[in-house]
Amino acid sequence: MERVQYRHGAGLELVLTENVARRYPAHVHTRHAVVGVLAKGRLTLATPAGTRALSAGMCFVVPSGVPHALSLDAGSALAVLCIEQPPRWPENAVTRIARQFAETPWEPHALRDTAKRAGCSQWQFLHAFRKATGLTPHLWLTACRLRQVRRLLRGGTAMAEAALAAGFFDQSHMQRVFKRHHGLTPAGTHALSAGMCFVVPSGVPHALSLDAGSALAVLCIEQPPRWPENAMTRIARQFAETPWEPHALRDTAQRAGCSQWQFLRAFRKATGLTPHVWLTACRLRQVRRLLRGGTTMAEAALAAGFFDQSHMQ
Repeated sequence: MERVQYRHGAGLELVLTENVARRYPAHVHTRHAVVGVLAKGRLTLATPAGTRALSAGMCFVVPSGVPHALSLDAGSALAVLCIEQPPRWPENAVTRIARQFAETPWEPHALRDTAKRAGCSQWQFLHAFRKATGLTPHLWLTACRLRQVRRLLRGGTAMAEAALAAGFFDQSHMQRVFKRHHGLTPAGTHALSAGMCFVVPSGVPHALSLDAGSALAVLCIEQPPRWPENAMTRIARQFAETPWEPHALRDTAQRAGCSQWQFLRAFRKATGLTPHVWLTACRLRQVRRLLRGGTTMAEAALAAGFFDQSHMQ
């Protein structure tokens, strides 16, 4: 069964594609990075760094502002998470103009006028813009306009109004460009956009309950906790870096310069968890890392700080 689903919320956009052959031409994401996980099938990803062939179980990351093309074989299943992130470009006349395109895609941005603002000829501007962004000014502006269309449609703007407000000639022009880039019409994409997303930053305690019959896709991204620097957070990071150590409460409280009771209270206030629960989470993370590397279950349990395999399980 062919299925394409779009979900958006909390500054994220999630695209789930299953059993659908897709070919996305060279394009760029103007304001977000992409993290993809291929659940089954095959995928070909082309970036300025080269072309990669991915098989089931493999991941890829495309930073914001990096041009890429993607081809998904029939029968494949792909989950893609789009995360808000401005391009990390050096500051110069050309990148400033590229950002202006992203901020005001509805403006005409005529090549002659834009090159004049950059202080060079049209040919020099085309060459410099492509070198800086990986795309021609026309393709970059088109990507910015498509992003604006999606934003307007999510906000309830009518299709024709969204097309004009994003800088396209009319609705039919926008629909042709949209389908060429996304493989679906704007109406088809918008109809699939029901659903909600959530984000849990690193270091934030949380609990989750999923009802029977539900379907949930979760992507985990490496990110250190954004804590203020103090004695408690330094100790929490030590737990994460050396989870196999015993980290006895008495010794740890002594290192923090307080009583055991004061340490328990301060640690929970700083991290949201007790030292024991936090250390257990760090040890489980270490177990997963070791198992992915081929370590046996029993060895992984001991190496992560558990008493034995049954305790870890």
